[in-house]
Amino acid sequence: LPMIPFRRLSNYTLRPVRSLAQKSLAAFALTALFAACGPPEAPPKDPQSDGTAKPIATPWPTVNEKLRGGFWPGCHVIAGGTGDGKTQLALQTAVEAALANVPVLYIALELDRAQLIARIVALLMGRQSGSGHAPKWSDLYYGTDARLMERAVPYFEQVKTLPIRLEEGDAFGWHAQRLYRRIAGLRERHPEPNGKGSAPLLVVLDYLQLIADAPPIPGTRSLDLRERIGRAAYLGRIAARDFSAAVLLLSAVARDSVTKMAKIVKDDE
Repeated sequence: LPMIPFRRLSNYTLRPVRSLAQKSLAAFALTALFAACGPPEAPPKDPQSDGTAKPIATPWPTVNEKLRGGFWPGCHVIAGGTGDGKTQLALQTAVEAALANVPVLYIALELDRAQLIARIVALLMGRQSGSGHAPKWSDLYYGTDARLMERAVPYFEQVKTLPIRLEEGDAFGWHAQRLYRRIAGLRERHPEPNGKGSAPLLVVLDYLQLIADAPPIPGTRSLDLRERIGRAAYLGRIAARDFSAAVLLLSAVARDSVTKMAKIVKDDE
């Protein structure tokens, strides 16, 4: 999965490295597969290369340029330290996508539904102002400013019309197995009439460290945090492939890890 350090998102590139040993091993495996299964069928058309698939644009032209148009169907990990703005980035991208009539599923395991709606309304008000200056979402959440709340009424109504589905965590924990089912359900409600990739979905999981373990099965052990995150990432990747979805997995990392990631990106430039 591509790791995207939030602070250097505009410089994000993915450069796969394959050694000679890896190529030799892959060639051996393909030869064995061919011998066992016979000649492969003609490969399917690549939705990106034939123009069928479409990326989901972000609100930032520079980021879109670096990502070749925006977030393409696939699984993307957005990593950053606490307070770096991962949720804000995801919400702004979600609002931009919904305004472009892209179906959005936002799974919030930390914020509740009222907080999410307040933040979305603040973003919509900021867009409408022309200056991009949004009111504090906390003022909308707590209703401390009567005049602001009055101005916000049409934007609260607008949220109801946007193709954004919000889901929050529950007291029993939100486990990774739900992710695939939720994305499958979203695709069922929003089919692709013009071929795979022609109507992308945007799914945000905010955030990975709050993924819970699945209900226990007698005779099995509980998964630790690393295993739960790995399972969520795997299921997100499979669902992204099966349902032409751009899946954004938000991940909190320690401050020293953020510094290391920024240095790796800088050295790679």
